[in-house]
Amino acid sequence: MKIIDRQAAKAAGEKLYFTGKPCVRGHIAERYVSTFQCTVCITAQCKEWQSSNRERMNEWRKGWRKSNPDKQKAIDRRSYLKNKERVHAKTRNREALKRNSAGSHTAKDIRTLLAKQKGKCPNCFVKLDKYHVDHVVPLAKGGGNGPDNLQCLCPTCNIRKSDKDPLVWANENGRLL
Repeated sequence: MKIIDRQAAKAAGEKLYFTGKPCVRGHIAERYVSTFQCTVCITAQCKEWQSSNRERMNEWRKGWRKSNPDKQKAIDRRSYLKNKERVHAKTRNREALKRNSAGSHTAKDIRTLLAKQKGKCPNCFVKLDKYHVDHVVPLAKGGGNGPDNLQCLCPTCNIRKSDKDPLVWANENGRLL
């Protein structure tokens, strides 16, 4: 970080400045031009206030969501796109729990699986731009939900495979004699 004093930051129209010296609580961080306070202290104060005024914050959030539905929809969409794999992994884990299947996996496990497959469908070898996460041995047939029982298939292959046994599926695709 570049060291700049408050006057120079104010003259440059900046909101923050950095002196390189600790604040009264010992943080070496940027400070706000308007209040002289360090950003770490302000963040801690805000979190403390929010936790002690939880009901008030929840009411404010509800009101904001009602009065800004388009903005909230855009925020929800960005959040979903950012966390899509995590959401899908949670959904698969929840479904597996309902079926009393052993194991669970994370979004990181899926990324690792995609890397191992070199971004290709293991059935038709097409590049996976969009993919479905498939249970090799279907949950309905007693398969587990751990990373060792998962594969990433192209949507077409996954829909064709459905909940078929892996040996039946391989035989249908000419992989077994």
